[in-house]
Amino acid sequence: MTRNGGGAAFESADGKYLYYDKDPESDANSLHRMPVEGGQEVEVAPRLRRASFGVTAKGVYFMPDRRTIRFMDAASGRTSTLATLEKDVVFGLSVSPDDRFVVWSQTDRLTSELMLVDGFR
Repeated sequence: MTRNGGGAAFESADGKYLYYDKDPESDANSLHRMPVEGGQEVEVAPRLRRASFGVTAKGVYFMPDRRTIRFMDAASGRTSTLATLEKDVVFGLSVSPDDRFVVWSQTDRLTSELMLVDGFR
């Protein structure tokens, strides 16, 4: 679909654009879109947390880092910060089609245990 590679991808609600992340394996990941019928790709956001974006009829929700949720309005092209989270997002972001809910995974607590088992064979 893309000419220069890409990762996770979502089609816009009107079917006109494909939104995708670029360089998903690097720290320089960014969000792009291109017309489904062909044409040039356009950078939508210069920074994107890997696969952390969702597309609805109203616009694109995305995370430029581990704690910020931003929204780009499809009609105006304006981008605004919706939330700054208290905890890091592990991976991914999803948005309901009606724009009512945004969900993400976060790390609340990270623990491990070290155990010694006597007489283990």
